[in-house]
Amino acid sequence: MDDSQFWQEQRRLAEAYRDKWDDELRALAESYSDLTKPAQQALRDEMLRRGLADPLAPATPPTLNPAELPPAEGEPHDYTWKTPLCDCESMQHARLFMELLRRAGIESWIEGAGHYTWESNGPRLLVAADQLEHARTVLAQPIPEDVIEQAAESEAPAPFELPACPACGAADPVLVAVDPVNQWQCEACGHQWSDPAPAEPEN
Repeated sequence: MDDSQFWQEQRRLAEAYRDKWDDELRALAESYSDLTKPAQQALRDEMLRRGLADPLAPATPPTLNPAELPPAEGEPHDYTWKTPLCDCESMQHARLFMELLRRAGIESWIEGAGHYTWESNGPRLLVAADQLEHARTVLAQPIPEDVIEQAAESEAPAPFELPACPACGAADPVLVAVDPVNQWQCEACGHQWSDPAPAEPEN
C-alpha cells in the first residue's frame, strides 16, 4: 500500500470511527494489533480525541473509588457521575426529553430544577456518563406523536369552573369581589356568598 492509499484508507476509517460509540471503540482497541496500519492510526486518533485510553498504552487494572462502586442490591444508587446532555427551552421541553429517555431505558435528571443559573436560563438535562452517547442518539430521532401529546396534556391548566348558586342552583354567577376571597352574586335570585377561606397552616 503506497502513501496515498494509506492516507485515503485512514481518512475513510476515521469517518467511520467518529460515528461509533465509546464502547465500540474500546472493543476494537482490544484487538488493536490485528488491525491494519491505517485502522490502528485512525482508531488511536479518535480515542485520543475523545479522551479515551490510548490503545498503545500498557493495560493497567482500573482503580475504583469506593464512592463509585455500584450499590448493594436493594440500595438506592446515588449517581456521582452525571454529565450534561443538553439545555432545554422550558420545563415542558425537558419533561418531553425525559420521557423519550425513559422509554429507551435511560435515567435522566434536571439540574437545579427551578433555580436556573446557567447562561441559557433553562433547565439542563443530565444523564449517566456511560449513557451519554446512547442518550444523544435517542434525542436525535424524531419525537413520537404520542409523546408530544402527553407532554402537552401534562402542561395544560385545569379549566376553571364557575360555582353554582347555593340558594337556587343557577349557574354563571357574577364575581363582585376577590379580597380576601372570591365573593359571588346570583343574577337569578340575588343571593350573595363567598368562597371558603384557605385553611391556616398549623403551628
